[in-house]
Amino acid sequence: MSYISSRSWRRGRCASAARSLSSNHALRPLVPALCLVVLVIYGLADRLRNFVAGIFIPQYHYPYAVALCFGQVLISLSVLNLLHVLGLVPLKHYSRSLGERVLVPAICSSIHAVLATWAQANMSKGLSVVDPLEYMYAPLALILHGLSLTWLAKVSEAEHPHSPDAQASIFDIYYAQLVNQSWVLGLLWLLHPDRPWQVLSRGSWHSLLFHGYLLAILLLGMVLNFLVSISALCVSPLSAALLHSARQVVQPFLLL
Repeated sequence: MSYISSRSWRRGRCASAARSLSSNHALRPLVPALCLVVLVIYGLADRLRNFVAGIFIPQYHYPYAVALCFGQVLISLSVLNLLHVLGLVPLKHYSRSLGERVLVPAICSSIHAVLATWAQANMSKGLSVVDPLEYMYAPLALILHGLSLTWLAKVSEAEHPHSPDAQASIFDIYYAQLVNQSWVLGLLWLLHPDRPWQVLSRGSWHSLLFHGYLLAILLLGMVLNFLVSISALCVSPLSAALLHSARQVVQPFLLL
């Protein structure tokens, strides 16, 4: 009973509109179509990001996975804080206790993001030699991503017994995870052979196209990561995993 009630509570916080739609008998047949539309949009956005990255990385010789992931997290934090200042997204101050609870998903998400970006950079550069690490990438990425989504959903469920004033919203949880990721990726970047000052010095900062491509990659990555995380917090880790695999799911439709 507690599992069912926690799932109902989590859905009630961020999916009231979907429930209202599904409760309407006339509009209920549209729910699968709307889900398919969301999958298609996510898949198209994912393909667009990969397309832009496929141009940006080899053209500007900028395959720095840790730096790109760190920049994406900073963009995400900046956008969330801006929305909070504008009164569009309510956010509480970073809580140490909440930060400790989302430390594991933050570490897993950071490593998963770096590995995914590293693999994409290698494909963009057209490397034909298979690094031994690539044999470990797929299962390791699957484990890290699954653990991150499941742990994130459990943190959201744990907020159920708290009073409304003490409850952390889905945006508070996501914000705390981003703050943790900024520390994890920042430390990883400092320890990486490609130090921050070296990476920054190799960028074509005088080129507007460089700024445009880089901003597009970071913004699209921010949106994709936000949708997956919110799906895990609002619905379930399985739905988030399916959304993350949207590019493969919608591939037959895109071919049509």
